[in-house]
Amino acid sequence: MLKKVLITRKAVNIEELKNRTGLERDKVDFTVEKVVELPKDQYEFFINNLLRDFDFIEENKALMYVDEYRVWHCILIKAEDGADGILVEAEGYSYPRYTSYIESVEEIKK
Repeated sequence: MLKKVLITRKAVNIEELKNRTGLERDKVDFTVEKVVELPKDQYEFFINNLLRDFDFIEENKALMYVDEYRVWHCILIKAEDGADGILVEAEGYSYPRYTSYIESVEEIKK
């Protein structure tokens, strides 16, 4: 069964993402193609600089797209041993162009 999330376009940081999620558009179907775990300090930098280019996004661009059934194929970025994460669909870019804040990574794995 596909899960649904609210996607935000071009959020600047985690606070903006949390505040905007749910305000922009309807929920979309998604699937997680890969989980990228970062050391806590790198994850903190990532969530506070969402409009920057990141190597781990560049390296996984081919995994992120919206298919013909409107399913969003994303990567999930999280901290090592972290409970939350950011779902990313970069649309061919090296920065997280479309994102969704996931409060409980375990919840979307079910």
